[in-house]
Parts: sequence; C-alpha cells; structure tokens
Amino acid sequence: EVGMLKQLNHLGVYKNNIHSTIPSEIGLLQKLQYIWLHDNSINGTIPSEVGMLPQLLDLSLANNYLTGTIPTEVGVLKQLQELELDGNNIDGVIPSEVGKLLQLKQLWLFKNNINSTIPPEIGMLSQLQELSLY
Repeated sequence: EVGMLKQLNHLGVYKNNIHSTIPSEIGLLQKLQYIWLHDNSINGTIPSEVGMLPQLLDLSLANNYLTGTIPTEVGVLKQLQELELDGNNIDGVIPSEVGKLLQLKQLWLFKNNINSTIPPEIGMLSQLQELSLY
C-alpha cells in the first residue's frame, strides 16, 4: 500500500506501461517532492488528494490516459515548480487556482481536451518560463 511509505520523497515510476489509477492514498505521503508517473497507461482521474502534498515540487503525469478535470486542489501546492499533464484526456477548464502556484516555472497542458480560455490568474505566475497549451 503506497500510503504507508511515509518517508518517500521521490515517486518515480515512468515508462513502465503501468495500467492502474493513481490511488487517493497518495495524499498521505506528506514528504513527497517529486511525482513522476509519466509515459504509462494510467487511467482514471487526478485525485484531489494531490492537494495534500505541501512539499511537492514536480507533478509529472504526462502521456497517460487520465480523464476528468484538473482538480482545483492543485492551487494549494505553493512549492510546485513543474506541472506536466500533457498527452492525456483531461477536459473542462484550466482552474483559476493554478494562478496561486507562484513558484511554477513550467505548465504543460497540451494534447488534452481542455476547452477554456487561459484564466487571467495565469498572469500572476511571475516565475513561469514555459507555458504549453496547444
């Protein structure tokens, strides 16, 4: 059970053809700084419990089969520097809460089904270096 790995700070399981969902217990891993689950076959939604990871710096879930929306809870990840959700089936809008990620340097949302304009709050991201939405 992933929720028992209380000291884990790097979760790097990428390019492994994993067919699963992201367990909500991931929110119990309070020391996580890096979640690298990109390039797998992960499905389901992004659990709102990712918002319970105060030290998270990098959330890379790119190139999977994730659906649903970007949870508004990402807005509480004050240390987050990289958010890579590209290459999924995410839909809905870019939540305005993304504008609270003041340390964010990279935001990749391309190759999804997002159907909104860029929220004006993105303009608050003074550290942002890469924004990819195509």
